[in-house]
Amino acid sequence: AHSIQIHAQEDSVASKLMTAPGISVLRGEDQPRYITARGIDPNLDSTTLDGLTMASVGDSGGGAREINLQLIPGDIADRIDVYKSYSAEQPADGIGDSINLVTNSAFDHPKNSLHVDVNGNYHDIHNDDGANSMKKTVSPWGGGASAKYSTTFGSDNEWGLTASGSQQEFNADQNKLFQTSQYFYNKAGTAISGPNVAGWNGMNAPGNIAYYADNRRIKTYGGSLKLEWWPSQWPFRASLMAYGYGQEERRTENGYQYTLAKSVSNQTSTSG
Repeated sequence: AHSIQIHAQEDSVASKLMTAPGISVLRGEDQPRYITARGIDPNLDSTTLDGLTMASVGDSGGGAREINLQLIPGDIADRIDVYKSYSAEQPADGIGDSINLVTNSAFDHPKNSLHVDVNGNYHDIHNDDGANSMKKTVSPWGGGASAKYSTTFGSDNEWGLTASGSQQEFNADQNKLFQTSQYFYNKAGTAISGPNVAGWNGMNAPGNIAYYADNRRIKTYGGSLKLEWWPSQWPFRASLMAYGYGQEERRTENGYQYTLAKSVSNQTSTSG
């Protein structure tokens, strides 16, 4: 098992887990979203919050169990426990790995503790704006802030209260240049269906080339509130927590796609 300390300036739980040994991050739209251990599908992971299983709407409600950790800011947790091997105390459904988000506790910090982070960021890829680019999708600058406050109260300081909130905004422009199909020819220059056909000349030619300038502006926000009760004369404790996080994305995509003629002459490995 590995325990990772979470600090408020981290964008998300998924971003922080990128530093964990033996953990791989699966990306969506170039952003870290899911994690996997030993190459096992994240749909077989178990994700819990203080030991309680988190509900999932993975795969747009299609029944997948995977949790999009990009949507959970790091300020919700003091620590993340990642278990990559089986043990008796772990949830039985953690076939891939088990991830437990250990939330902030007022009893782990001095009374009236306040932590505030302010940050800025710059994304150096700046694409073609395009005539239809929406406002605020073209600036390379972004930033955010997060805060966490905790205190204890009561005659014996048996009550604890922790509140946290965060907001982050950044640009995520991408350039996409890719080839989606290929043509194959025999030695006589006649088109064939593929490289497994007898007489293939050993070369291929592009059938389709596409370029896209993808302009994206992402904003995440949310917060949490946790009330705890831990009387010194009792051997147990209780807590009640509420949280909510959201993500907004503005995006424009300007691109070109070329479909080439299915004929070739004077073909070489790099020209024709």
